[in-house]
Amino acid sequence: SVPLGAAVFATVGAGGGVYALARLAGRAPRPRRMFLLLATAGLLASAVPPLQAATGVSTLIWLLVMHVVAALALVPVVASGLPTGRPAGEPQVPGHLSNQVAGSASSERNL
Repeated sequence: SVPLGAAVFATVGAGGGVYALARLAGRAPRPRRMFLLLATAGLLASAVPPLQAATGVSTLIWLLVMHVVAALALVPVVASGLPTGRPAGEPQVPGHLSNQVAGSASSERNL
């Protein structure tokens, strides 16, 4: 069975990662680089629970290998969806969705 602390740690970590990704996708000058740095730090932080929970060396190795395999499967996919940088002069914070929706609705009425 999974200890409650490990489940809470994983849930909070995943939620924090999603929040950080959403914030940096619109604000960071180089979102992909920033995400890769945060993902690397997250992978290093994810090594702490296996170090505490492992009952033997082989268990520790397999737990760490599973974390690395999961990161190798997920991080490149997410990173490929982020821009490498922003063109000069482009604002770092995109416009509000409500402005985009209102603008698209008015343009549909003109058709």
